Amino acid sequence: MKDFRGLPNYGSEFKKNCQGKVLRYSRRTCQLAFNELVQGKKEQELIAKFGERIIQCFNERELNKYGR
Repeated sequence: MKDFRGLPNYGSEFKKNCQGKVLRYSRRTCQLAFNELVQGKKEQELIAKFGERIIQCFNERELNKYGR
């Protein structure tokens, strides 16, 4: 965002430090986890399969409606 204010240094820092990183929880992974949540899997099963941070893909309403 700071690049648009005329500070190009932040964009080059992002490219140097972050662009090569692989996202573990992509939109596709979150969608697969959500499909399993809707099909009746519980939170603990999703955590065991996808990892601890997969719960961050869902909001509280989705968790209350489908997961708990």
